[in-house]
Parts: sequence; C-alpha cells; structure tokens
Amino acid sequence: MAHPLDHLPILRMNGAGNEILILDLRGSDHELAPQEARAIANAPGLRFDQLMALHRPRRPSDDAYMRIYNIDGSLSAACGNGTRCVAYALAREGKDALRLETEAGVIETRRHADTVFTVDMGRPRLGWREIPLARAVEDTREVSLDPPVAGAPARFCAVSMGNPHAVFFVDDAMLVDLETLGPRIERHPLFPERANVSFAQMLSRDDILLRVWERGTGATKACGSAA
Repeated sequence: MAHPLDHLPILRMNGAGNEILILDLRGSDHELAPQEARAIANAPGLRFDQLMALHRPRRPSDDAYMRIYNIDGSLSAACGNGTRCVAYALAREGKDALRLETEAGVIETRRHADTVFTVDMGRPRLGWREIPLARAVEDTREVSLDPPVAGAPARFCAVSMGNPHAVFFVDDAMLVDLETLGPRIERHPLFPERANVSFAQMLSRDDILLRVWERGTGATKACGSAA
C-alpha cells in the first residue's frame, strides 16, 4: 500500500546555520506522526534541526498552516530561521508577503530582496505562566535555577517566543560545557514543557555570542527565536 509520503519531495535549506527541511503537505490530509519525523531525520542526507511541514491554511486570511518538528519527533511552536526558509520556498510561487499559522499564532514574513526575508515573531512573552515555568516568579528577567545544576550559572532570564527559553548571560560562552548542561537544563523541573537553553556572551552593545541547546534537537549552530 502506498504511503502518503512516498515520492514526495523534501526541500533542504540552511537558515543562518540551522539545518531545515520543508515538506509541503498542502495537497494532502496527512499529518506527520512523531515516528515519521524521526524516520526522516535518520534517512541519509536528511538530518535536520527542524522540519517545517506545510498544510492547507485553516483560514482564508492565511497562506498555510505550519507544524514544526524537532529531531526527536516532538513539536515546536516557533522557529524563526525555519520560517524564513519557508518564506523563500513560497516566494517561488510569487508570494512576497505571507501569513503562516503556527501553534504560537500567526507569523508574518516579508521578502526584501532575492534571498533576504524577515519574519515578525511577535512580542516576547515574559509572564511565568506564558513561558511556562512550573512556579510563580516575580521577575522572569532574573530567575534562580532551583534546584541548582552543577556547573551552570545560578540565575537566568526566562522568555517565550512561542517556545520556552532559558537564557544565561556568561563571561565566556566558549567555556560552557553545552553538551552536558544543555540536556540537564532542558529537562529541569522548572520547565514543564522543557526549554531551549542559551548561553549568551556580550561582546559589545551590538554583538552577542550565542550558544544554543534546542529542546528536542540538541546543540545547533543557530536559533532564531533564541536570538
């Protein structure tokens, strides 16, 4: 029996370092199962940071409904770099401005030049329930990592851009043991939906060195929502 994904093309792109796959399912009613996303990631040459699955829009005002998969098959509500890749892909259909519905709400993109696209990810969500955190926090700009994680800074900034982020400002991001601390903080009890973990070093008022561990994927070369 033929599978809905048989012979369906996949567009492979790079968004500022993020490895992105785009799967156009607008002509199908099929919805990827987590195991299918994992199988795609394990196929030769198709490993990804995020897989952007496009579906028919659910409202006439939108151009597509978009589901975003991490490499472990879990869903992410937002991916800035992946959304810009989608904007490029759909620009080939003559669409320079898009409205894409996601689990985080409607995201708008705009084309400025042949390969230059911007995405409006909306306002950051700073309330502890919106992020979400497991307990009430008066000021999410300075949250205690409790219980502590050995080797991690004691405090971080919490924010959601459609997906939860824990941002640690450090003196030297390159000295951080990302492979050890990333997964421990991702699954810390403070984060009921897990979290993207960033270690940010201020190089100047205009430059930040950022190292990111993304929930459901691991260490990545870039993360638009973290930036």
